[in-house]
Amino acid sequence: MVSCNCVDFDQKLKMPIAEFNPEIHKARELGVTMILSVHNLHDHTKQETPLDRDKLPFKVEINVLG
Repeated sequence: MVSCNCVDFDQKLKMPIAEFNPEIHKARELGVTMILSVHNLHDHTKQETPLDRDKLPFKVEINVLG
């Protein structure tokens, strides 16, 4: 399951997992693996984080700073 979001930031941040509710719901419905893929528009760094759709954290740490 893939979800693309564009974010521009210049510091580490934590995003509430609720930001991804539609994707989580669909991944659970389909029984597929979830990967959070982030591309930081600020410095063009990338991060991919596998998520367990059945044991999700409350917040996801995004730290793709170059």
